[in-house]
Amino acid sequence: MAYKIDSYLCVGCGACFQICKFGAVETVEEEYNCKINPDKCVECGMCVNECPVDIITLDLKEGQEPPKRWTRIWIEESECIGCTKCKRNCPVEAIEGVKKQPFHIDESKCIKCAVCMKLCPKNAVHGQTD
Repeated sequence: MAYKIDSYLCVGCGACFQICKFGAVETVEEEYNCKINPDKCVECGMCVNECPVDIITLDLKEGQEPPKRWTRIWIEESECIGCTKCKRNCPVEAIEGVKKQPFHIDESKCIKCAVCMKLCPKNAVHGQTD
């Protein structure tokens, strides 16, 4: 599952391309618009929030339920080894800490994209949905 851009309505402003920290948004110069590479998309939703014409949606297969939205994400300090993988890949720099020591998430910055949960080699990042 990934986000998709309605290429017919895309105005080619590049806002989604500029905000994506994962290289998932690609420009299609001959068509003057953008598209999303589903292999790189981590479903953080930053492009959706940035799109001025509101044409980016989740690409759901028929009968597929939308993913549950995380309401809270945290790092269990007793499980964290301080590898920095979560911090290096956080699209909004919400993870703080010192290498080889437990990290923590600044909840005021966290957009709940769960990239850190997917990447943690020790499964030290946990989430809660309502």
